[in-house]
Amino acid sequence: MPKCYQSIVIAAPIELVWETVKNFHDFSWAAGVIDSCEAVGNIGGTEIGAKRVLNGAFQETLLEYNETAHRVRYSIDDGPSPVSVQEVKNYIGTLQRHLCRMVFSLGIVQRRGARFLSSDLCSTVADTR
Repeated sequence: MPKCYQSIVIAAPIELVWETVKNFHDFSWAAGVIDSCEAVGNIGGTEIGAKRVLNGAFQETLLEYNETAHRVRYSIDDGPSPVSVQEVKNYIGTLQRHLCRMVFSLGIVQRRGARFLSSDLCSTVADTR
């Protein structure tokens, strides 16, 4: 399955990076990209099934939380176009340690019955070396 990758190399120990990004309900590390992150329900931000709403519009669910592999997988369940439930299904995001860096990846999605790369929906948060 084709994927879109966004990555950043951070000059810090993986434990510090993981502590910063692991909570599904805390997007303070993405200031300027995510203005608000509202937890939905009573499930904690490191528990599978946790739900959130980003920027008052993007509804997401935590699918996997793996402390050992430093990995979080989530689905975008609904949002404005082009990721509305009418336009997209199977939209999965992953935040994971990959070798010495954290990698954000999105899988292929379905849009109005046609397949296209999720790179059409990706935006770079940061890219430094």
